[in-house]
Amino acid sequence: MSGSDPLTQPLPHHFAQLQELTAEQQAAYLDELDDFTLIGELEALLAVGDESDFITLIGGQVDKLTGDKAIEALANTRVGPFELQGIIGRGGMGVVYDAKRIDGVFEQHVAIKFVYPSITALTGRETVFFEARCLGQLAHPNIVTIHDAGELSLGACYFVMEYLEGEALDAYSRRPEITTQDLVCRINDLCDALEATHRIHIVHSDIKPNNVVVNTEGRTKVLDFGIAQIMEGEVASISQSTVNCEDSEGKVNEDISSDTAFDNSSGKSSSQSIKGMTMAFAAPEQKQGIVTPLSDIYSIGALLRYVLSLNAHYKKLPKARQQELQRIADQCMQQEPNNRYQQVASIKHDLQHWLEGKRLSFEPKMSLRTGSKWVKRNPWSSAFALIIAITLPSGIYYQQQLSSEKAQSQEVAKHFESFIRYTDPAIAGRPMSEAMQMLLDTYNNVANSTQLTLANKHRIVVTILDSLIGLGEYEQVLAYEKDGFFTTLLSIDSENDFALTRQLITTQIKQGSDAKAYERYQRALEQSSEVSVRASLLLELAVSPVFEKLLGNDGLTKWAALNNRIVNNAHLFNEEELQGNTINKINRLYKTLFRQIEATQNRKALSDESIQSLYSQTAAMVNQLPVTHPDTNIVLKRLSHISFLMGAEERYSRILRENLEVMEQVYGKYHPITIKALSIIGQVLHSYEHSLADANIYYQLAYERATQSGFLYNGLFIDNLHWAMSYMGEHQALKESMFSLDDTLLQKLDWKDQYYLKFDRIWYTLEFFPEQAYSEVIDVQKWLATVPESVAVTEFNVPSEKLFLAVLKLSLEGKYTESINMYNSGRNVIDGSSPWPVDALEEYLYRKQGDFDTSLKILDEYVPKHDDLGIFNQDGLFQDAFLWRAQSLAELGKPEEAAAILQACFDFSYNLRAEPDNFWLQVVATMADYYNLPLDTYELTVPLMDTNFLFTGGKQRLMPQQ
Repeated sequence: MSGSDPLTQPLPHHFAQLQELTAEQQAAYLDELDDFTLIGELEALLAVGDESDFITLIGGQVDKLTGDKAIEALANTRVGPFELQGIIGRGGMGVVYDAKRIDGVFEQHVAIKFVYPSITALTGRETVFFEARCLGQLAHPNIVTIHDAGELSLGACYFVMEYLEGEALDAYSRRPEITTQDLVCRINDLCDALEATHRIHIVHSDIKPNNVVVNTEGRTKVLDFGIAQIMEGEVASISQSTVNCEDSEGKVNEDISSDTAFDNSSGKSSSQSIKGMTMAFAAPEQKQGIVTPLSDIYSIGALLRYVLSLNAHYKKLPKARQQELQRIADQCMQQEPNNRYQQVASIKHDLQHWLEGKRLSFEPKMSLRTGSKWVKRNPWSSAFALIIAITLPSGIYYQQQLSSEKAQSQEVAKHFESFIRYTDPAIAGRPMSEAMQMLLDTYNNVANSTQLTLANKHRIVVTILDSLIGLGEYEQVLAYEKDGFFTTLLSIDSENDFALTRQLITTQIKQGSDAKAYERYQRALEQSSEVSVRASLLLELAVSPVFEKLLGNDGLTKWAALNNRIVNNAHLFNEEELQGNTINKINRLYKTLFRQIEATQNRKALSDESIQSLYSQTAAMVNQLPVTHPDTNIVLKRLSHISFLMGAEERYSRILRENLEVMEQVYGKYHPITIKALSIIGQVLHSYEHSLADANIYYQLAYERATQSGFLYNGLFIDNLHWAMSYMGEHQALKESMFSLDDTLLQKLDWKDQYYLKFDRIWYTLEFFPEQAYSEVIDVQKWLATVPESVAVTEFNVPSEKLFLAVLKLSLEGKYTESINMYNSGRNVIDGSSPWPVDALEEYLYRKQGDFDTSLKILDEYVPKHDDLGIFNQDGLFQDAFLWRAQSLAELGKPEEAAAILQACFDFSYNLRAEPDNFWLQVVATMADYYNLPLDTYELTVPLMDTNFLFTGGKQRLMPQQ
């Protein structure tokens, strides 16, 4: 051994020497020591060796070394121009103080890091100051700034650094509002910082969550280069630099160029540096003492994988998007360094491409997936290019590139399929009408193409119809059936699993034409002499939703058998088709349960075991569905309803809202699937969680996006908004909304849906705005006469609608006896398909006549029946039914019961919106005043209304006869 007498050296000195020796040399070294206590301590430290990080190696010895405790007691003392406030961090190497400048020159808030004297004794002060030298050379926005460095008289080195307010990357990743995209951006910032350090031949070598901080401004900061390594020997810029070391006696400059040796052949540091690491993020070779820039690359991958596991949004991304990030992490973490990314810039490249949806470096240049990524970014350009490729002579280019016409058409078909699936106005930045026109133009170009084979034309048209169905363009889908080209494609249907026939069946079911859909199904089977098991099952799966309605209990049995046969033949189907069967099974179980409810008109007739069984099965199957599947939200809505019937406290609106964020990222905010998701959230909040104020927000959003995009679906978004406005007491806005709808938009709806909206206009104005209701009744009677006979026969029961309108017209004219007689004599045409609630309409007719006994009798049956169905209750919807109950009780001399109901109605509306302009508060206050009933308004001054709505038996204002 060289140097001074070993007996005079401290333990850290010997341990540092032993670290550079082989096992045989270490034994010889220990034999020369004549201190059994010292030898035992060194052997204990060596036994721990590289199997622990540096904190563990020195942890047992810290208390024995002088000066360490002293730097933990420096609060309220001064270091240079700074006063130490208190310790804000502590680790194995030292402590960090919060400090403020107090010399009056200027205000400065900093952090001062003190290194334990034991660390300095173990590694040498030059190694400790290495961090300051590293960071002093890097004025990088993503690396913590070092302002100064120095040494106290007690031997503690320190660094004055910028003060960071923020949180470590792992804590940042857990925050619910942080998206996966945000997280990837932070990792990209880390890559920027490390790329800069690698450029000057410095490896950080301890990348972990605590060393990557996101400050309050959202900027990523990398810190703690205390165990960084100098690489490759090209260190003139660092080795010749000087370090400002301020001790109690002033500033000195020390040349440290000769204190570090380098092994240029291996590219690894052979300096007497701190051999620290965090095992979970350390590369395999790093654990063997070899540190290169590829070690940092491994750590980036380990960090990426770890923080993704903490991020809630990552778990909701589509599987393909998740797998792309995992592959980036895997590429970083290859066991063999040469198999990793070879530069940090390559990681940045792939992370940025992931954010932009571009091809990743390890993906093949030509594939359906990479093609679809380009199409998603450039849907309109890609469509234009592909249409030209098919319809113009430039198709020759494809022939030169591909080996045959068949291969060419298959390639074009693949890319067309990708384009069509991403026809989304939100992604393309174009109106829904342009997306529609692009689909129609594509269809025409495919039909006229001489380049595509018939089989590939069939494939593309199937994709076009998928998109049209998703956009709610049912009439357009069915219109294609009259086209000769489409008829030709149908002739090869049996070879393609009845794909087009199944789409036509689905379209008819969505339109409400169940009988026609079933007829098409039967006709397809009759016309196909040989049908494969797969094709037959898929065709039956498409039509199965109508089994229960058309075939009753036999249909449910047939439906259950189908679901089981598909499961038993799972090898015949792809993942998407099996998911479709899962959703189909959930819908069947749900309809089975509610068929029992509807048959008995009594929720209590069902056993709790039946509901619990359905809930368990549905919950298990929901977990098999991806968040982005168009039907996942519908299934969650069903689960929410079942949970409501059970009286469970699970709030599925929370899950639906979380899913919405993912769907907006995948489909865009104005895609029909996303708009439907908004509507479903509102329905769940509205019907099953009784959070009407919250539901109103989602109904408004769905309505706004629907009208902006031109996608009204079946008018459901308008209905939902009307419900919400009514329950919130926003009747002025409700009237304006109902009567100012753009007729162009309304004409996009089929006849039946248009009628439902016209019904809304009458029903919402009937009690309180009879003039408007009467005018609308007359207009709807005229409109009904224009409905084509073919539509009238198939879409809705015109005779029953005419009856309801005629009865209401007579009642509004004061012909009460005549209206009731007409209703009773013609009620045989009513079949339950009408939007008019029959019992509510009956109650209205008798109440307006002044027959409160009959009115009350109807209400006593009406309210409990619907409450048992789980549709509404006294704490929820249709509070006007309770108001008319209160009126009947007051008229029949039961003021106490009437007052109790009115107070409950007032409380309900007050809790929703405690404002004087709340329409329902005004109605209740007017009723209480009219019948001289007590009402606690909680000191809210509520204006009274015209009492005409309370007049009956001819006292009310009557409409002029027309």
